[in-house]
Amino acid sequence: AREGMESYWKFGTNFVEYIQPKKGGIVGRIKKYVTSDLGKKLKEYSQDTDAAPGHNDFLFRDFEAKAINDASAKILVKKYFPKKNIPEGEAGEHRAFRYGIEQHFVKKYGKGKEAGDVLKLVLGDTPPGDMISTYGAKRYDALERQAKKFIEEYLQDIDNGYFHVNGDPS
Repeated sequence: AREGMESYWKFGTNFVEYIQPKKGGIVGRIKKYVTSDLGKKLKEYSQDTDAAPGHNDFLFRDFEAKAINDASAKILVKKYFPKKNIPEGEAGEHRAFRYGIEQHFVKKYGKGKEAGDVLKLVLGDTPPGDMISTYGAKRYDALERQAKKFIEEYLQDIDNGYFHVNGDPS
């Protein structure tokens, strides 16, 4: 693995966990659920040390081995995805994927407390340790299973044409 990478990133069969600063200067471990295939690819990328000078500490890099950062990701989202109707205060194009997942989740499960807790896990809004201390390990495990199930359903819905491209059913 790249030097120091394992202290920031942890790769599991169907999740990626990383350290991210949150509101108020708090730093927490964030867990994002991914497919098994994506998890394997990310683990492979974490082993790749062939980066452009100064870019080796970045997990995500382009074909020139340079870091993909917020600015370059925003350009890609604008180029390849149609304009989203993102409400004021939702942080714009670079949050389009997050907003899409939120919309789909609320449409499918509503806005209740339990649905909100599962969505927090899916989006990584609350570090797992905070949720375990709030709900206890047994309840957290149940929420985590629901979060994984939602990601699987979300991907199935995409595969089944639930979403539209450029306003037309695909």
